[in-house]
Amino acid sequence: MDMPTTVVDQKAVAWASRWRDEADTAADLIGELKVLRVEAAEQERQPITLGLLNAKLAGEPRKGMGADKLTTTDIKRLPCAAKQELVDWLNFCESHLCWPWQLGLTLISLFQKPIGERPVGQMCWLLRLWSLLRKDAITPWTASQAGHWDAAIAGNSSLREVLERMVLDETAEAATMHTYNGLLDIGKFYDSMSVTKTLAAARHLNFPLRDLFLSFLGYASARVLKTQNAVSEVVPATRSIIAGCRNANNFGRCLIYRLLEQTSHALPRVRHRSWVDDLSLRTEGKGPHLASETAGAIITVGLGLRDLGLDISPKSQLISNDSVGAQRVAKICKKAGFTITWVTEARDLGVDRNGGATKHMKTHFARFRAGLFSCRKAGRIFRGTRPTVAPKIARTGPFAKATYGTRVLGASPAQTRKLRKAMAAATGKQLAGRCLTTHLHLQYGEDPAVTTATQHMREWLSFWQKNPAASPVQNSY
Repeated sequence: MDMPTTVVDQKAVAWASRWRDEADTAADLIGELKVLRVEAAEQERQPITLGLLNAKLAGEPRKGMGADKLTTTDIKRLPCAAKQELVDWLNFCESHLCWPWQLGLTLISLFQKPIGERPVGQMCWLLRLWSLLRKDAITPWTASQAGHWDAAIAGNSSLREVLERMVLDETAEAATMHTYNGLLDIGKFYDSMSVTKTLAAARHLNFPLRDLFLSFLGYASARVLKTQNAVSEVVPATRSIIAGCRNANNFGRCLIYRLLEQTSHALPRVRHRSWVDDLSLRTEGKGPHLASETAGAIITVGLGLRDLGLDISPKSQLISNDSVGAQRVAKICKKAGFTITWVTEARDLGVDRNGGATKHMKTHFARFRAGLFSCRKAGRIFRGTRPTVAPKIARTGPFAKATYGTRVLGASPAQTRKLRKAMAAATGKQLAGRCLTTHLHLQYGEDPAVTTATQHMREWLSFWQKNPAASPVQNSY
């Protein structure tokens, strides 16, 4: 059996090859950062204040510690004089556009996936604190630079986005039209992002320069793999963005912005939508030209991604109510070097979706069963020892897991009954001779039957209110 140090060193060699961009060297990245530092120094900004620090800390939930072994609680418990020193230090780093070299350390933890591993960066918490304090400066930029294809914006949710896609599919099916939905997944998105290309794209979109420079200064610093209680040597990187960074989604949006802007203008009949690294290309109508048009859009986007150093994952799928046309799309894409599988139902943003036909909802039911099992398990574990802990765990974890998707798909009466019984069982108390409704209200302050129904109604009402008369949904109706 290999020692943990041997395993982590082998993994470091494998990931070092992935994080190395052959087209860019460390010298190229340093040169880009030097130029950016001069431009960023010319930008003025308001200094961080003690009041801003206290306000942001009050709304920040407690999370795991960073690579510097600090947590939110540690900063909250500092006396006012120490907090003021921290604020002065952050302002000093901002004005001089530098970080202490110790803060450049990022621990990369590897989490097992069904296929491969997912690296998640554990940055120093002081860097995360700085990005939290400067979040308000990024918000206006995010709102102004959101393209019409971008669904991951403030005020929208993944459930509302997939709800809109399902409504469009069902209205097209009712109108006897063919639909083609290409669900493209960018393989290893963050780990394949070129640092220099992302930096250039962010500058082109006028990303705030001080935030841009200080963020990328952390990306260019030391990375260390951590697995099985062992750490590797420092792994150099000229490619990949740390997934644990608060601005990672914004930088991902910057990298693919110009590509989606060009393809959406060149192919106006194809509806482009993006949710970070999940792209959706949709066409609807009648006629044999739709299959060729859909395949052309997928190939065009795929080639554009390859120019950026990215690629379409083989997990990408095509949902369509036209089997003949869908097979033709998959065949054309395969000849061009892109693997896309035609399916009748797929998981889109975590929710089962098809081309407008009858739903089977395998993922939805599997998640619901897993949530019920976790509720009952929490009741068995904490029964008689910590009776107040089980309801809290059931409410925050298993209940949310079981009901994810019910805002869009709803819950049947049988599901509602099972959910109420499972939530009651999580309390670990006997219910013989007691009113179930009263018991649930006393333990949770709400009845799951009422909660799921009201969430479902609110999601639909909010969906219609936020769809203007000119939207594709209103036009379909």
